[in-house]
Amino acid sequence: MPPRKKQRTIDAAPSIGVNTPATTQRVTRAASKAKTQAATAHASARRSKTTTKKEEGTSKRVILKGRLRSLPDFALEIQLEIYSYLEPRDLHHLSRTCKKFRAFFLNRKMNESLWTQARKNADNLPECPPFMSEPAFIHLLYSQNCHFCGAPNVRSVLCSYFTRVCSACYPKVTTWNTDASSAAYKIDPKRYPNESPPGLHHIFLSGVGCVYDYFDLLRNRRVPDQRSDRIPTTAVETVLQRYEALEKPITLDARREFFKTLRDEFTLRSKYARSIESWLDQCEGQRWAALDDAREQRFEAICARLRESEWSPELEFMGTAGLNTMSNLPVVRQSSKLTEGAWRKVMVVLEPFLEETRAKRLRAEQHAAFRARFAALEDVIASHCVTIPRKAHMDCRPQYIDLAFVPEIRAIIDVPTSQAVTAEHFADIVPRVVENWLAERKQTLTDYIRPHLGKVDVDVDPLTLAISVFACKDLRYGVSLTRYPAIFAPHYNLEASNPYYDDEIGFRAEHARKERVLSEEHCDVYTRLTKTAHWSSRELETRDSGDTSAVWYFRKPFSLDRLTGEEWLAASVVRRMRDIVSAVGLDPARATLDDLENCDVWLRCAACEASYPDASIKAFSWRGAYSHVDEAHRSGWSLAGDAVPQKKPVPPEWKRADAEDMAKVYAHLQEASWNYNTPWSCTQCPTFDARTNDMQKHLKDVHEFDGNVSQARQDGLVYLHPSWYESGAMSLKYHTQIVLREAVRPTAW
Repeated sequence: MPPRKKQRTIDAAPSIGVNTPATTQRVTRAASKAKTQAATAHASARRSKTTTKKEEGTSKRVILKGRLRSLPDFALEIQLEIYSYLEPRDLHHLSRTCKKFRAFFLNRKMNESLWTQARKNADNLPECPPFMSEPAFIHLLYSQNCHFCGAPNVRSVLCSYFTRVCSACYPKVTTWNTDASSAAYKIDPKRYPNESPPGLHHIFLSGVGCVYDYFDLLRNRRVPDQRSDRIPTTAVETVLQRYEALEKPITLDARREFFKTLRDEFTLRSKYARSIESWLDQCEGQRWAALDDAREQRFEAICARLRESEWSPELEFMGTAGLNTMSNLPVVRQSSKLTEGAWRKVMVVLEPFLEETRAKRLRAEQHAAFRARFAALEDVIASHCVTIPRKAHMDCRPQYIDLAFVPEIRAIIDVPTSQAVTAEHFADIVPRVVENWLAERKQTLTDYIRPHLGKVDVDVDPLTLAISVFACKDLRYGVSLTRYPAIFAPHYNLEASNPYYDDEIGFRAEHARKERVLSEEHCDVYTRLTKTAHWSSRELETRDSGDTSAVWYFRKPFSLDRLTGEEWLAASVVRRMRDIVSAVGLDPARATLDDLENCDVWLRCAACEASYPDASIKAFSWRGAYSHVDEAHRSGWSLAGDAVPQKKPVPPEWKRADAEDMAKVYAHLQEASWNYNTPWSCTQCPTFDARTNDMQKHLKDVHEFDGNVSQARQDGLVYLHPSWYESGAMSLKYHTQIVLREAVRPTAW
C-alpha cells in the first residue's frame, strides 16, 4: 500500500515581538486554485494598463514589458503585413529579442518575404553580396558585437572580410603577413620570375605582383608593421588549403588559373567591401553629428542654468576660449540629456572651475580699474607738463609708476573698484608732486655725476654739460637717452607692452621671476597691480597660466639702482664725451648739449684710417663718434675696417672733416631718408607719437600737411622722440656716419 500523501501546509507568520511557536495551516486544492487564479488576474490587470498612461502627480512614464510576446502567434499574413513596414534594423532587433522571433526571422524560407522587402524600405543601404545571406549581411551592418567574442561597442569592421573584430581578438584571429608568407614558402618555395606573382608567398606581401591586392583592403601601409599589416588567419589557411588541393604536380597553367581565381574573387569582394565601407563611414559621420548635436544641447542647457544662477558674470567673462575649455570637460561633454541628477553631478565638477574663473574675473576687473586710474593720472601729468607747441623736454616727465607710491596719490587710487576715480581727483595734487619729484631726481643725478666731471664753474649746471652722460653696461641705450633730462623719458615702444620682450628695459624696469616679484610675501595687491598696470588683458591672462620660473618684466619707480657699483663706467663715458667735445672745438667745462647740437662739425677717426688704410673712410657726427668707440675701440673688433679683428683695442684719434668731406656729408643728408621704424612726436598734439609712415598720415589727416617727416621737422611740426637716440639705431645710423670712401679691397679675416 503506497504511503499516504502529505497535506499541504503553510506556516503562519509569527507575531512581531511575541515568542509563540510556529503553527501550520492546511491548504486545500480549492484554496490553492483560488490563489493561483487571483495571481493570474492580478498580473492580467497590470498588463492591461496602457504604456502611455502617466502616474498621477508624477511625470514618469509607466514602462510595461512583454507587449510583443503574443506577436509570433498572430496569423502569418498579419505578421508579414506588419513586417512589411519595417526596415532591416528593426527586423534585426526583433530577431534578438526571443527564441521565437529568432527562429522566425532566421528561417531561410522567409528571406524573400521579410528581409528583401525590408531592404526596400531602407534608403542608401549597400547591396548585399551574393555570397552572404540577408540576415548575416544585416547583422554585419547593424550589430555592434565582435563576431568572435561578442564584445559590445565594436566599430572596427574588416570590410574586405565582412567581419567585425574587437581590439582584443584582432591579434588572435589575424596573422602577420610576413608569417603568412613564410608559411606559403614552406608549401611551395618555387619561383617563376616571368610570372605575376613570382611565388606563392608573394601574395601575402605588399608591392609584389597584383594578387596581394586580395588582402590589401585590410592593410593601409606599405611599410611592414607587425601590429597593422595583418591578415585573418582563416583567409590565409583557406588560400593555402586550396593551393595544396590542386592536382599534383602543379602545372604552370593550373597555377595561373589559381591566381586568376584569387584575382576574380578580390574583384568581386572589393566591389561590395568598398560600398560597405562607404556606408559605414557615412553612418559613423551621422552618429558623430548626432552626438555633437546632443552635446551642444547639453552644453547650452548647462549655460542656460548658469546664466540663471550666481555664475552668470563668470560665464560672460570666459569668452570663447573659456567656454571651449568648459565644454571639453568630461562631465560637460557627455551626450546624455541634462536631468536634475546629472546637473548636480555637473556642478560638483564645475564649481572649482567656476571659482577659478571668478578669481580671474575679479583680478581682471581690478586690473582694468587700476589701469583706467593710472591713465587718468598720466593725463593729468601730461596736461601739467605739456603745452602747445610741444617740445622734446616736455616728454621727459615723471610717469604714473613714479607717483603711484606717493601717499597722497596712493590714497586716491587704492579704493574699491566700485568707486569712480577721475582726473579731477588728481588735478590739485599732481602739480606739486611733479615739481617735488623733478627736483629730487635732479639732485640725485647731480650727486651721482658731479664727481666724474672734474672742475666745473659755479655758474654752470653740471647736468646741462655736453659731457654729462649716464651709462650702465646692461642698458643698450645711446648717449642722448642716458643724459638729463632725456633719462626721464620712457623707452619708446609703439606696440603693446609685452613682458616677454626686452622692450621693457631701462631705469623703470624690473625683470625677475614671476613667483618672486608677484608673490604675496614680497608685495601687496596694490604693488602687484601697479607693477603690471601696463600689461594688456591678454598678457594678464598669459601671466596667470604661464610658467612661474620664466623671467618677466615689470615696472618700478625711476631709480638709479642699475648704476650703483658702476662708477668706473660713468667715468669712462664722461672721458669719451670730453674727447669728442674737445675734438669739435668746444670747451668741455662749459659746452652744453645745445652747443654740441648746433656745432656743424663732423669727425674722422685717424687711428682707424692709419691702422687700416684699405678700409672704408667714414665721417661721424658727435653721436656717430660716440657709437664708433663702442664698435671699433672698445669691443676689440674694428667695424671701421669692415670687422677686421684686432688683438688690443686702439684708442680713437679724432680729426675734423675738411670742406671736401663736409660737402659729401651735406649731399648725403639731403638724399637720406628716415627709416620707417623711427618714432616721431607731434608738436601740435599733447601725446601723439607714431612711426614715420603713421606720422605722415597723421600730419595729412589732422594738420593738412602733405610733406614728409624731414620737411615737417624743418617746419617744427615734429621732432624725434627723446628715447630714440640709440647709438645703434638703423634709423639714425645713416644720419650719424657717412662713408666718404669705400674700401679699396675686401679685408680678409
